[in-house]
Amino acid sequence: MPETLGVGSRAAFYEKTGAYRDMVVTHLMQILAFVAMEPPTSLAPEPITEEKNKVLRSLRPLDPDWVVRGQYEGYTSEPGVDPHSSTETFVALRNEIDNWRWSGVKFYLRTGKRMGDGDGPRQGQHAVLAR
Repeated sequence: MPETLGVGSRAAFYEKTGAYRDMVVTHLMQILAFVAMEPPTSLAPEPITEEKNKVLRSLRPLDPDWVVRGQYEGYTSEPGVDPHSSTETFVALRNEIDNWRWSGVKFYLRTGKRMGDGDGPRQGQHAVLAR
């Protein structure tokens, strides 16, 4: 989920949250659950939620070696951002689902601010914070 914008007026929120909590555990995990779920018994909310929850319960624990965090160039100069911040504005990770259908399949999730629109070169550079 590349974004073209930086944090803008959301710096106070983003400093407390970062890319992982802002995007991965909310939006991207929902997409992962929709992609990997079994067909629900009906298109009603409860059966869909039940199938998504099966996927989420089957996620293997996240291995820190499967995670890369980064920060776009200039993030610490944004108004409201701590100049010594280690908040990630980019995160990429690998997930695995421990069930019969997805055994051995790797799911890669990636999101970041100032990454461009996916059609051309990235707008900003991201320095790796931790691996």
